[in-house]
Amino acid sequence: MDSLISVRSWREAERAGEILLSAVAGMASVVTLDLLRRTLENAVHTPGVPVGLREVLEQVRLGMDDDPYDV
Repeated sequence: MDSLISVRSWREAERAGEILLSAVAGMASVVTLDLLRRTLENAVHTPGVPVGLREVLEQVRLGMDDDPYDV
């Protein structure tokens, strides 16, 4: 994701974000989640990120905050 954003491959980054949406709830690795949080934070400060990609990234961020054990 970070690489796609850094080269401004917006369409591919949005696709990757959509894939992450379905996977993020099951992520348990602290390292992975920390890297993803940093990537999302960097994306927010990257000029030119399209609105659609920002929305997908925000949904991923919110999914990371959900408790997977809260049923």
